Amino acid sequence: MYLNSSQMIANHFRTHTLLRQRLQSLNTNGNQLFGRHHMVTNGRQNGQSFWDSIREELNQKVILFMALLRQQSNVYMSLRLRRMAQICGLYNRIYSESAVNQLMSQMLVRLRARALTSLRNRFSGNKKSKDSLKCLMSAVCGLFCWDSQRITDGDLKQTITDFESVQRVGATNRIQMNDIPKSTSFSVSAETRDLNDESEAQWEAVIMRDDFKLWRKAVANTSLYQYKVFGTFNDIPARSFYRVQMDTEYRKRWDKLVIKLDIIEREPFVTDRDQLNSEDSGNEVLHWIMKYPYPMNTRDYVYLRRSRIDMKENLMVLVSKSIEYPALPECTQHVRVVDYSSQMVIKPHTTFDECGFDYLLTYFDDPRAAFPSPAYNWMAVSGVPDFVEKLHLAALQLYSSSNHKSNKHNSCNTFNGSTHSSSECIYA
Repeated sequence: MYLNSSQMIANHFRTHTLLRQRLQSLNTNGNQLFGRHHMVTNGRQNGQSFWDSIREELNQKVILFMALLRQQSNVYMSLRLRRMAQICGLYNRIYSESAVNQLMSQMLVRLRARALTSLRNRFSGNKKSKDSLKCLMSAVCGLFCWDSQRITDGDLKQTITDFESVQRVGATNRIQMNDIPKSTSFSVSAETRDLNDESEAQWEAVIMRDDFKLWRKAVANTSLYQYKVFGTFNDIPARSFYRVQMDTEYRKRWDKLVIKLDIIEREPFVTDRDQLNSEDSGNEVLHWIMKYPYPMNTRDYVYLRRSRIDMKENLMVLVSKSIEYPALPECTQHVRVVDYSSQMVIKPHTTFDECGFDYLLTYFDDPRAAFPSPAYNWMAVSGVPDFVEKLHLAALQLYSSSNHKSNKHNSCNTFNGSTHSSSECIYA
């Protein structure tokens, strides 16, 4: 093998030009190899300075990137602020000053409600703290305007006029609007009524019995109905029927649909009450939470109620209507019924404490339910008589219990010819 190599080299040397080329090529390759070795040696010696230069270069690039980002953010922020100013100017031109004030008042009401909730949680301990909290609540609830929201004597009188009109035409199947004054208080809210609508000309008879009559009337611009019930009970006195509806604690016992029913505020003073010839409850704000059929959510009502026992006219009247109460805003747990009204007049055949009376109930509410209208109307038509019957049974139970106590103490016996008046029988 060695000889073959020597021969090959000798043959190559015969060509001088080819040998020179190979020597030059070898020299060039040797210089490149030496240069690489020299670079590696210097890199090992100066490795620390190399990484310091890399780190410094990265820092400079990061600083440059942050400066560019800050400059770009300033541009976008200035554009956003300019856009917000343009939107505020647009809304200021579109909406009036009253609308802006209303929006601000709503924001203030929500802030006050949240503050009230936090204070209630904080001062839920001793009695002294609760008294201080009541004073604070009174100041906060001053946002509720009694002057514009209260149920007046005129509202009660209009409800009585409605009863007298229906009582005159109660034997017919239809109630014409010309039989009822247009100023009666049982009208639904302004958002859902149209007094010029021809469809409000009459009520439609639904149930017609001797002791129970039910009419309904379509509410304009909705698929809902307003209901009116005129009936008679002969086995209970008017005062028991009245107390069943006014006594919130007793209502919680006999009405299984009630989750909460409390009086949260009373009007501090009333200037238009006739104290000599009537017993007036005054205006009261109530919070009512009730169950709805599955799968509907629970509903809550915040409404104003006032009742009166008129000794001179020998009748009782109850009026309720939904209101906006700043101290109790809507919550996500319940669906707030914002359109609700109820009026009832109870007219005894003889006295308040003797059995037998006529009554008129006018009722409307918008449950705000995503429910088929025919199905809901069917539920309402069947639910109104059921509710009245529940009132009847609860009043009958109350009367039986009160009458049993009265007979036990010999203080109210209507079978021996003696008659005692007022609440000594019912509230014994």
